[in-house]
Amino acid sequence: MLNLFKKFFPILSILFIIFTQNCHFIPRTVPTYIESFEGYASLRVKNSQILKSKIAFLFFKDKGRVDILGLLGSTRAQIFLHSNISYFLLPKREVYWAGPSEKIMKTFLGFNLNMSEIKAFLTGQWKNILSEESFEKWKFLKDKDGKVIGGSRESFIFEIKEFFKGTSIPKTIIFSSLESNGKIKIFTLKFNQPIKPSAFSKFFLKYYEKKTLDEIMELLENGN
Repeated sequence: MLNLFKKFFPILSILFIIFTQNCHFIPRTVPTYIESFEGYASLRVKNSQILKSKIAFLFFKDKGRVDILGLLGSTRAQIFLHSNISYFLLPKREVYWAGPSEKIMKTFLGFNLNMSEIKAFLTGQWKNILSEESFEKWKFLKDKDGKVIGGSRESFIFEIKEFFKGTSIPKTIIFSSLESNGKIKIFTLKFNQPIKPSAFSKFFLKYYEKKTLDEIMELLENGN
């Protein structure tokens, strides 16, 4: 029996990862204070190329992380977001590109948003997360109960097609800008979970090779 378990353990592990990523989980209430949140989603972005993938995301205070996942849950690419500079990594190639957060998000995911706007976009907590100055830059579309169901800032437009039942948390969002359009569907979302110290480690700066944006794009076009 033990040998049989060892034989099928890798397959069971893969199935567990796939099940976890697709299992829909959402809290019934949103905490008044959000220190962190994390979850899984599917993302489709159409610009110069089409990105269609599952992603895992984690945001903690002024930091963010997005893992772009392969078919069986492996990490194809990573985005580490920091307040002044962010990084796009290709772990298999051990290379990275550094640049402003908004440029990295716009280039690879189609979001021309800053850190606070990304957090509000994914959680639906626009009024609680954005500063008053940032909030006034947006035009929002609301339903009869005052819940935000869409909005725009400059060329970026989004519409919430579906909410998690009984909450103001978006489940399916479509968005567009001058350069791209896409859809994100959130599977799971958890608030204020314990954060591992290594979650935002910059170890790669010591071991990975720095590349230009053109070099990174060439690697992506050649299948990473």
